[in-house]
Amino acid sequence: AGTYGSGQRAPTFPYPEDLLQFIWEQQLFDRRDLRATDGRPVEVLRAGRIQHHGGPDLIDARIRIAGQEWAGAVEVHVRAGEWYAHGHQHDPAYDGVVLHVVHQEDRPVRTSAGRLLPTVELGPRIPEERLAAYRRLMSARSWVPCAGELHRTDRHRNTIWLERLAVERLERRSLDIAIHLRELAGDADELLHHL
Repeated sequence: AGTYGSGQRAPTFPYPEDLLQFIWEQQLFDRRDLRATDGRPVEVLRAGRIQHHGGPDLIDARIRIAGQEWAGAVEVHVRAGEWYAHGHQHDPAYDGVVLHVVHQEDRPVRTSAGRLLPTVELGPRIPEERLAAYRRLMSARSWVPCAGELHRTDRHRNTIWLERLAVERLERRSLDIAIHLRELAGDADELLHHL
């Protein structure tokens, strides 16, 4: 079983599994010297995309494990044993999983074909500030929950982002006006009346 820090068990992850999926997809954890729980080095070439249909949590992942590149799906659970609780060991749809990502490994898992899945334990790698930001966002009562987080971002980057949004809005508006003018057979007076 996986360990947390100096041989201690990982604390319970009091958040929804989809937060763990997001953390994996966006690579919001300490990726230095990433290893499977069996000690093999793991390199994430592409984390995969979260998908919301049946089957594994993330698809189109590319992972290098001990020098061997794998392409397929990633399944995410808070505890590794949830693999069995969800019945994945009997479901061939999960045979294409190349990596099991968990907050805590409490047991090794196998596919329906009997293949032992490599597991990465994220628990000790998730920075507390990421979880604190999640708690702030979830407890925010403002109309835009992230409004209180704006001061934590780079002002220069915010300015560039807002300018880009303004340009995109103008481009969309210009296209809408051109389409509307075409629909009005070029009647600019009628167009101005509608604007």
